[in-house]
Amino acid sequence: MKKIIYFFLILCTSSCTSLIVNTSLKEIGAYDDATKIHNLSNGSKKVVFIGMHHIGRKEFYDDVSAKIDSLQQQDYVVFYESVAEEVQTDSVAQDRALRKLRKLLGFVPEDYLDTINNTFLGKYKYSDKYQLMNQPSYHEMSVDTVNAVKADLSISAMVSSFETKNGEIQLDDCDLTSGLNSNTYECTRVKKSLRKKFFNAFIVDFRNQHLANKIQDSEADKVVVIYGKYHLSGMVVELRKLDSAWDYEKGESN
Repeated sequence: MKKIIYFFLILCTSSCTSLIVNTSLKEIGAYDDATKIHNLSNGSKKVVFIGMHHIGRKEFYDDVSAKIDSLQQQDYVVFYESVAEEVQTDSVAQDRALRKLRKLLGFVPEDYLDTINNTFLGKYKYSDKYQLMNQPSYHEMSVDTVNAVKADLSISAMVSSFETKNGEIQLDDCDLTSGLNSNTYECTRVKKSLRKKFFNAFIVDFRNQHLANKIQDSEADKVVVIYGKYHLSGMVVELRKLDSAWDYEKGESN
């Protein structure tokens, strides 16, 4: 999940122009043909951060795949982003969590692009100059999924933590009967202050804290993080709270 996409979804209305959509896609890096990597260390561990976005060019994801393959051959362990539910979470709980997430965000995370009709989020037209695609699976990007680590929080975990601090999200009949795969959400949203709090404190900060803790607590001394690029700065802040020695390796980012 990328920061600019969420702000786009929160602020944009049905009157959004293709210019706004294409500008948003450019801002998240959807038109890039290669990713940038950032190298960090605390003296005993090395972290390579590969900034990702959920929409991009085939050339971009091919570059990511090549970098992942190379790093795994150097014994780096992949820590990846995914808000997917744990296998043991029952279907009813998953459904309720998704509906509560939709009430907070106004949408359910899924494939962002319809590459047949060239639409973004089901209704916004975009330019297909670069033949954009949705992010491939981690397996398709050369990740050793047997040994890789899911370093993210599930939707249920984020929603549950939010409710613990802010009260239960009440679903009405509209929320319960409307299809989750619908391109439009016309039910009553929670108040704007709660939406903003959920985004900042849970979609961003809570996940950054969780990622930093997973890195710090891991026995692996070489980690490659595949995560939304806008989480980099927050991850570094949280790592430094755990160990002030964490810093970028000079001359190593590209």
